[in-house]
Amino acid sequence: GLNGTVIYDEKTLSIKISSGGSNGLSVREGAVVITGLDEFDQFIDIDLMIDGSVRDTLALVDHQPLGYVSTLGLDPAATYGSAETHLKLNFILEKTLTQDQVKVSAESTIKDATITDVVLGLDITGGDLNLKVDNQGMDVVGKVSFGTIQSTLSWRENFGDEREFKSRYLIQGSVGDNQRTGELGFDFPPF
Repeated sequence: GLNGTVIYDEKTLSIKISSGGSNGLSVREGAVVITGLDEFDQFIDIDLMIDGSVRDTLALVDHQPLGYVSTLGLDPAATYGSAETHLKLNFILEKTLTQDQVKVSAESTIKDATITDVVLGLDITGGDLNLKVDNQGMDVVGKVSFGTIQSTLSWRENFGDEREFKSRYLIQGSVGDNQRTGELGFDFPPF
């Protein structure tokens, strides 16, 4: 449930949220504004400050019509950590709403992130990440560990059909011989 104040007239319904929560997430503050009550079409603007686990936050943005997490091939159940998120949504109030009709903007600060079995059987752990997502794409930047390899991650994911590339990962870190052969399975001489 949510706690807040509702103000309305013949054109607009405004809800100022002071606290609340649902599905494991806490709403610290927020606003919901529905406009066009006196017109054929109504639009909604949602602006929320949300705290919770990475798993519950990803599950939220995976709901239809968004489906962002499934598109990336991530399973929210395979993620851990905490997130503070500023989420903004704008869309027409329509029963047959599609992903393209929803304007999305979200920024998250993620602490102690873990994603299991990401690449070469290794987990990402200890991640302190900044995530930004909108309708065009997603950027994730921060420090993580791949197994025992301390790294800096910069991940860009582009959405939509017309894009220069789909995914780009820049991972920087130092890899010792034991990590190179044991964890990564790269059995060749160092260069």
